[in-house]
Amino acid sequence: MNRLGSLPETWRVEGLGRGSAKGEGFVLREYKLGPNRTEPTGRMIRWHPGGGHHGEGGLESGRLQRAIRRNPMNQRMSSDVVRAQIEKSLEILASSAAEQQEYLERKGLAPITDELALTLDDFVMMLPAGVRDGSFSEDQAAAIRQVSDLTASFSGKENAALWRVDQLGSAWQWNEVRRLARVALQMLRDREPTK
Repeated sequence: MNRLGSLPETWRVEGLGRGSAKGEGFVLREYKLGPNRTEPTGRMIRWHPGGGHHGEGGLESGRLQRAIRRNPMNQRMSSDVVRAQIEKSLEILASSAAEQQEYLERKGLAPITDELALTLDDFVMMLPAGVRDGSFSEDQAAAIRQVSDLTASFSGKENAALWRVDQLGSAWQWNEVRRLARVALQMLRDREPTK
């Protein structure tokens, strides 16, 4: 990651947390200033070695630095935005295999399915702050983590074959992800935040 150059102290380079390229690529993520810098702000750029990145910029350090400075979210992402993004991610994960494949093709990401899990993974780490401020109940957060944990359980190069669109309808793992995502999504829709 030394190709990225020096970064502000609040930014950290991490490997991808889910999918066929778990531990590869990178997520450049901003954390709140503080003694242990463990709470993400929501600002991030993700690059997947199988194709594409999220956010602006590329691997060249100058472009990446400009992308960080241009990001309009100067404050921590609100829990309302996090909730909306998690709900959107769960909707995609709860969709039929055909709908998931169409989504990935429309975004130009097929045949790799990593995006389905990475989008949720981007926001799961922000759940503790959402629980603290009442945007999520403990039960809702646990149901969301269960979906994320399942995708982590079959991530990595050793399971790369499961992370292809032709597996979305046939692999039991993806059927279980869809079932758990529907449960978590229903929990979110049944109970509004308490804040």
